[in-house]
Amino acid sequence: RYVFPVSLGVTKLSGIGADSVFLGVIRPQSSSLAILRVWLSPNGVILCADQQFSSAVGYVEGDLVGHTLSSLVSGSPEALESLLERCRAASPEQLASQREGECVTAQLLLAHRFLEPVLMDITVRMAGSDAQRILVLHCRRCDGLEG
Repeated sequence: RYVFPVSLGVTKLSGIGADSVFLGVIRPQSSSLAILRVWLSPNGVILCADQQFSSAVGYVEGDLVGHTLSSLVSGSPEALESLLERCRAASPEQLASQREGECVTAQLLLAHRFLEPVLMDITVRMAGSDAQRILVLHCRRCDGLEG
């Protein structure tokens, strides 16, 4: 249940159809301290989080799994409910969009386990398929600090 960024390259070496032979190479990528990510089910249950997100809210990655994101939102729970509702109603194309104004965004105040809450700009992307959505929240701190 640990998430870390990798680069995956796959190439076909030989063969046809079921006899094909492929080679895959996985390389670690350095993670960005500015972007924090958490993966959610559409009802807001945390499936996994990267180390940067976990640190930003004061937990270890594994401790977040199974909890709801609402348990980490400080202040207005309506903002989170609105975000999740917009994600459920959004098309796959809208969740995949990189263009300003077309993607699903919000600001949430996330509680830290030991420190003051942190205001985050959230952009939602989709993983999985449309039938079985997994929401990926890309979070960026609004206070200008990283991690």
